[in-house]
Amino acid sequence: MMHRLLQFTLDLFGPEPPPDAPDFKPNRPSALVGNRQSAIEPVASLAPSGVAHEPRKALAPATFEHPRANREAQLSGAIVAYELRRSKRRTIGFAVGPDGLVVSAPKWVALRDVDAALHERSAWVVKKLGQAREHQHRLESNRIEWKNGATVPFLGDRVVIVLDPRHAFSEAGAVLHT
Repeated sequence: MMHRLLQFTLDLFGPEPPPDAPDFKPNRPSALVGNRQSAIEPVASLAPSGVAHEPRKALAPATFEHPRANREAQLSGAIVAYELRRSKRRTIGFAVGPDGLVVSAPKWVALRDVDAALHERSAWVVKKLGQAREHQHRLESNRIEWKNGATVPFLGDRVVIVLDPRHAFSEAGAVLHT
């Protein structure tokens, strides 16, 4: 009895044994399989179990988040975090900009009515948020980094910027060499 207790204590506080490696058989075709389904089943059973979680990440719903978001809703399969502003207006208004969705609503309108209006216009909101995101990506890709060696489109051609280190840059102006 004492030996078992000592062994249990040693196992509990001792170094952890290395994890057992899974047994994977080489993926070789079965010889003369008559049924196609029976050939697929052995190969499918060899797949590692961790692979099943990867498609969930790839199929996650689109998310749009406003930097000052104070509400969130699921619209047309997308999660939209938006800013709700209360104001002195008569109707509920939706504005989609580079930051995301801003919903302006009168102070007297209940939140359930704001949510109902948002769900009613959900297809439009998600479409506009997607267009705004694409527009931002286009602007980012067209941004010019003003440094030595950068290229700039000019009259249908590409002009290379060459900075002269001898120039003091004390006054405005430049010389364009083509």
